[in-house]
Amino acid sequence: MRKWFGVILVIILTAGLFYLNLKPFLADIHYRRALELKKNIYYDRAAEELYFAISWDPNYALYHKTLGELYNTMAIFRKDKELRELAIKKFIKAIQLNPNDGFSYASLGWAYYYGGDYPNAETAFKASIERDPNNAYFHLNLGLLYKKLNKLSEAKIELEKVLAIFPNEPRAKRVLEEMSR
Repeated sequence: MRKWFGVILVIILTAGLFYLNLKPFLADIHYRRALELKKNIYYDRAAEELYFAISWDPNYALYHKTLGELYNTMAIFRKDKELRELAIKKFIKAIQLNPNDGFSYASLGWAYYYGGDYPNAETAFKASIERDPNNAYFHLNLGLLYKKLNKLSEAKIELEKVLAIFPNEPRAKRVLEEMSR
């Protein structure tokens, strides 16, 4: 009797460990499918796959961020405010799960930017810089926003920071040249 109890216990523990390891594996399969679908511009199907990935591993920030990026892209092409709101919610969820990820803040900033919410875009872009002050991309985002808002002295400061970090960044060079004319 004791022998069978031990065997059953081992089987139950093995099954439990297998299940715990299976969830991230299945989530990753759906995530990779979503990336492939996104690359081939099957956005709605990619969103479905990302929802499956999130259902298997709801606390993985990358899945939420990727779904936010997908929704933001769809919102731009479809001019759909509801998709933009979904994108913002997914970026906020990604930030809650990984508050040190500057790229999630930058993506949130672009969602606000394309929605015309420039004060929140500025806040998000600044938050991305706080997380990684040596990231040229983050300074470029803020510089482009300032240019859009006609805050040219602030734009120049940010774009010069871009070139100090990454001297050959073409957009920063081009925008600074345009501003000097």
